[in-house]
Amino acid sequence: MAHKIEESRFMQIFSVLPDPRKPRNQLYSVPDILGTTILAVLCGYEDWEDVSLWTQAQLPWLQSLGICLEGAPSHDTYNRFFRFLDPDVMQRCFIEWTQSLVGKIEGVVAIDGKTLRGSGEAACNLDAIHIVSAFASANELVLGQLKTSGKGKELEGIKLIIKLLDLEGATVTIDAGGCHKEVAKLIREKKGDYILGLKGNQGSLLAEVENFFGQVMEMEQREWEKECECDYFVSMEKSRNRRIKDGRTEILYQQFRSRC
Repeated sequence: MAHKIEESRFMQIFSVLPDPRKPRNQLYSVPDILGTTILAVLCGYEDWEDVSLWTQAQLPWLQSLGICLEGAPSHDTYNRFFRFLDPDVMQRCFIEWTQSLVGKIEGVVAIDGKTLRGSGEAACNLDAIHIVSAFASANELVLGQLKTSGKGKELEGIKLIIKLLDLEGATVTIDAGGCHKEVAKLIREKKGDYILGLKGNQGSLLAEVENFFGQVMEMEQREWEKECECDYFVSMEKSRNRRIKDGRTEILYQQFRSRC
């Protein structure tokens, strides 16, 4: 029983995580600290004092699994361990672990960047925290999150999180901040599909897209079936006495996809 946690898939993934502590300070193993932290957080606990209290309360059950055989770590032990932990390695391990829980990702993976409100302070020259996250819609699970150096660096965070995910068979959605050739190329290299938002701040790309779709619509209206293979959907809605026309076009042209 004492080797259960070490033999788990969880610890196989996190085994590459270097222990930042000196040997004389390693009374509690990495599985002890990581395992109890994640379990406590899943139960709704948010600070090290609460994590330590949860571990004490669950100690008999944890020890039956081979965790915390030396007792419950103090809040200072948790704090010191995570303070010096390599965050980049931790992120990679965590993303790999969440994907192992999900298995093969199917459906939509929504990648989005958000600035945490109130996390910055201009008087102290402290930038707000900006997080790029990947959310598997079908599984209702956040696959991973990356902190970026402000909204201006969001694109780099998007590319990095794509590199860390297994996207084969998935459809990645990103807003206009990720509408770049490099992003599309990375997703295709991962054998995924993509839907990218497009706004007017992408140079001439928006004009090219509008022109292309306009030509396709014209061909479709003239019933040039051999020239144009597409499905076109239109919905009409009435809002505040205004009519809103919403169109969706599915284009099977590889030539346009390659340009995006």
